[in-house]
Amino acid sequence: LESTSIHLIETGVGKLIELWPDRDFRPELAAEFNRVMGARYESVRDFIILHYKLTKRDDTEFWRYCANMKIPDSLAHQIELFRTTGRVTILDRDGFSEPSFVAMLMGLGVVPERYDPFVDDVDLRQLHGHFAGLRDLIAQTVAKMPGHGAFLEKNAKA
Repeated sequence: LESTSIHLIETGVGKLIELWPDRDFRPELAAEFNRVMGARYESVRDFIILHYKLTKRDDTEFWRYCANMKIPDSLAHQIELFRTTGRVTILDRDGFSEPSFVAMLMGLGVVPERYDPFVDDVDLRQLHGHFAGLRDLIAQTVAKMPGHGAFLEKNAKA
């Protein structure tokens, strides 16, 4: 979770460079910076709160508080949308992606009541072929890699 603060710093610097390329400091650009960064902070806030809100831990007062705390409407919407439809809404396109939210929600025990009906249109032979190719590529890459001992011998003698 600490890496999110590093991400926010990098994003903030990037947006400053993008929106204030000169010394004019246009108020419209300042407002746009604040809007973009506000949305990013809220997206990160929701993603972090998600970790704490849905945990099954209840061994301390802290975890019991987290399980019962009020959460932002945007996160409550995200959880309920996934729980009922299997879909994720992305409020910040440059923030956490759909697979990140799905992994978090499923990992924390939120199982959708139904799945996205577009899944029925997926060609399973094509999907299996894709993953077989991916598996083969991973196996080829691993076969070319040195063993653990050889890697340490070459790279970590000190």
